[in-house]
Amino acid sequence: MGVTRLLTIFLHNIDLDLIDELYNNVFKDYDAEPISIISDAARLTNGYPYLIQLVDYYLWGITDKRITKAKLDFCIKQSKQILFQNVHSLIYGNLSVRDQEFINAMCEDESVSKISDIMNRLDVTKGYISKYRQRLLDRGLIQREGRGELSFMLPFMKEFVLEQD
Repeated sequence: MGVTRLLTIFLHNIDLDLIDELYNNVFKDYDAEPISIISDAARLTNGYPYLIQLVDYYLWGITDKRITKAKLDFCIKQSKQILFQNVHSLIYGNLSVRDQEFINAMCEDESVSKISDIMNRLDVTKGYISKYRQRLLDRGLIQREGRGELSFMLPFMKEFVLEQD
């Protein structure tokens, strides 16, 4: 018998306006203070399908139907903990040491990373950078931002990696 390899399917992030509309419809009977708190919840998911489900789950758990900033912060904290455990730790743990070094080098930047900065931090050649950049792009972990610029595709990935140190 041969080994069957599963087909990898990448789910694209969902438009934030759509999530905002969905959350506002789903939680219309909830009292939200401030009123923008539901939109804040939608924005914090970054459109990532699994994180949308987690935040939704924890918001539904608010029994008094009153969403405050403190309660949203708790929902996000719980959601990130599960996201880190069920997604980020598995993905990061299955990366090669070189892939992890590339990701770690990106964490030194505020948001967008310049390929030239990553190359300098790792003290490697352009060919080396190209190889590992493409591997991470193919796995859906990073995305192109502009010419010679990259960012993380997964929400809170930088935060997860920084917590590993």
